[in-house]
Amino acid sequence: MQKLKTTLILLLTIGLAVLLSTAALADDATSGTCGTNLTWTLNTDTGVLTISGEGEMEDYECGGAPWYSQREIITSVVIEDGVTSIGENAFCGSSLASVTIPDGVIFIGEGAFASCFNLEEVVLPNSITYIGNYVFELCDNLTDIVIPDNVTFLGDGVFSWCTALVSISIGSGITEIGEETFNKCLELKDVEIPTDVTSIGYGAFAYCLSLTNITLPEGVTSIGDYAFSSCNSLSSISIPVSVTHIGDYAFAGFGNALTDVYYSGDETDWAAIDIGDGSEFITSATIHYNSTGPEDETGDSTSGDLNGDGEVDASDLTVLARHVGKVETMEDEIALANADVTGDGNVDASDLTRLAQCVGKIISALD
Repeated sequence: MQKLKTTLILLLTIGLAVLLSTAALADDATSGTCGTNLTWTLNTDTGVLTISGEGEMEDYECGGAPWYSQREIITSVVIEDGVTSIGENAFCGSSLASVTIPDGVIFIGEGAFASCFNLEEVVLPNSITYIGNYVFELCDNLTDIVIPDNVTFLGDGVFSWCTALVSISIGSGITEIGEETFNKCLELKDVEIPTDVTSIGYGAFAYCLSLTNITLPEGVTSIGDYAFSSCNSLSSISIPVSVTHIGDYAFAGFGNALTDVYYSGDETDWAAIDIGDGSEFITSATIHYNSTGPEDETGDSTSGDLNGDGEVDASDLTVLARHVGKVETMEDEIALANADVTGDGNVDASDLTRLAQCVGKIISALD
């Protein structure tokens, strides 16, 4: 009986050892599948992880990708032609420094490159249309990136905590800046908001400590709560007349440096904006009315003054009407710059309408 017991214990021990050994081998696998028609291969000598095949990659929980146990030896990822999507959390926490994404990939899932602390370079192809939430969160060695024009969705927190990000080019397909998109991008200095953007989300640029000025394009209607909070170097901002709402504490924060607001509308328009709580920083700044930016304050240029007499009146309206109606073309560069009263980069009927409104209010005030 004792011999039987000993034999059973030995067999169980051997079985457990086999199971553990099999699990260990699985954990250390260097190839496998990652989609219905996709395979992956990891070269443990070079650290290159290659994704091959055709179609979509699987989605994973962070830590669930089949190569995750060897994430610390992954130095780069090569995604080959034929792959159409990068799965959720696919490479989160990996040590990769670079990634090659081919034209043909259209979708990058949530958190795909989150916490890739060594990631320095990403080139996104023109085929991409969707970049999910938190895709590059905590990539704190990423210094610059270009978002292609075909991208129409840029998720919340995409670049949150990218503390080394200095500049970004956002494609023309983006219509809104989501929640915490650039939150705590401490070195961000250069960002241009695309002309079709209509809203700036909650905390979108919060704690961007190096941001000194920003221009919001005509068409933006809403600036969310805490959107520019704790941007302690932000000294000026250009706000279009299209803005109807500025959220709670949108410009609040210790050390706030905001001194100048360039507003393309007049005092009546400004008074009509719904401005939330904690607004003392923006309301105490100098508001430059009928201005699209600092260039309007040089003394050489005044928005709406097309004949150069230093005043905005009916004579300027006549000049603009003749130009828009193609009766007589303005050649003077300063006049053309002043004619763009909406600040959208074009001189057209919308400027004529806007100038007519301004001139009408001036005349009414004189009556």
